[in-house]
Amino acid sequence: PAPGGLQVPLPDYKRNLEAILALAREHSVPCVWVRTTPVNENTPHWPAKVIAKRISDINAYNHAADAIMTRHGAPIIDLFHFSRNLGDGIYLNGEDSVHFNEEAAKSQAAYIAGYLSRIIGAARDS
Repeated sequence: PAPGGLQVPLPDYKRNLEAILALAREHSVPCVWVRTTPVNENTPHWPAKVIAKRISDINAYNHAADAIMTRHGAPIIDLFHFSRNLGDGIYLNGEDSVHFNEEAAKSQAAYIAGYLSRIIGAARDS
């Protein structure tokens, strides 16, 4: 991992996204971006300092991806805010830090499927 415990530093992350979009464009593959989901702020496994850092990192990476995807015209599925709005008790076993329980995962899947259906429908209509 990179300094700070991150597997991919933010500058590399941005370059990777740009490279993915360039490759997709080169092969005429449409892209849709799904924002990173939130961490469980109440997980007993991490101290508050670690949780605050993770939240900060997620916000920075989502913000960077939003800017890049918007600039390239890629639709963005806001799974971050959707997941936050599902309420309490969405994490696996009630205390997992990043994995969601079955009910939350089904809701997330339906949200993504509905969004993709609209995108595909709009592409067919144009």
